[in-house]
Amino acid sequence: MSEKTLAMDNVIIHENLKKHTFVGVSATLDPVVSRLATLNPRWMFIVTGSVFAGNNTRRASDFEVRMDNEVLGELSLVNSRSRGTLISVSNDRISAKRQRSNAYRTDNAEKAILAAKKSFGRMNAGERLDKAKAEAGKVLSQASWNKERQHREQAGHIHAAMHNWVRNEGERLFLEFVKTQMPVADAKKVLDAHERERVLAMEMKSIAEVQKLYGKDESLLVVKDGGKYLARIGEKLDIYEDATLPMDIRMKLGMLKLVEDGEFITEVGCRVSSEIFVLQADLTNVSQGE
Repeated sequence: MSEKTLAMDNVIIHENLKKHTFVGVSATLDPVVSRLATLNPRWMFIVTGSVFAGNNTRRASDFEVRMDNEVLGELSLVNSRSRGTLISVSNDRISAKRQRSNAYRTDNAEKAILAAKKSFGRMNAGERLDKAKAEAGKVLSQASWNKERQHREQAGHIHAAMHNWVRNEGERLFLEFVKTQMPVADAKKVLDAHERERVLAMEMKSIAEVQKLYGKDESLLVVKDGGKYLARIGEKLDIYEDATLPMDIRMKLGMLKLVEDGEFITEVGCRVSSEIFVLQADLTNVSQGE
């Protein structure tokens, strides 16, 4: 029976699948396709999917239904954990009426045929306009996004060149413009930010240096343990009391005790916590505390 269905004048195999050998239509779907193709000779049933049938052969399992090159809907097989293999009937009309899925699914061939007969058909004027509106919206949205992306790319090239100029030979002219032509309040914000950025750049450099030394075990890790200081650089460990703490370490710890946890001081180091410090220091010539 299913081989006869594939032999019907209005049932064809999609070009992409003609390389396979078909022995018919899936038994579950065959009565649906056969009946609908007989009742609607102007409908074209195009095989778009298949399942293996053994011996390198296949059975049709998915169909796109068309009339005068307009897609009316789709018929296919789907698997359900609780209900097994089901017949799926879908198109925009069915999807618009359903909330949990975009297709009508059933294990009853007669119900599937009835659903296709009720829903498959050429679009009316309202449906055609709604679909055209949706498609136009997608195209306009995509076109808008493409132009925005192109604009950002070109603007990015310009901004990069402007930024590079201001950061180098144009910095003096830019600051002169800020001081002489910008409103006073705005100019103050820019100049304050410029100075703060300069300080932050120095601090970043200091942090990077400390981090590099710490990673190489070449910075001094100091841990305050009660009345003693445990100082380690690499594998070398020294234990100091307050009276024997080298002056270089004493001065830097004093400065770091004045800042918050996690803060760096340029050319000094970092305060990890109230008891842990990482020092950037030249300890080759440390002097003992008095």
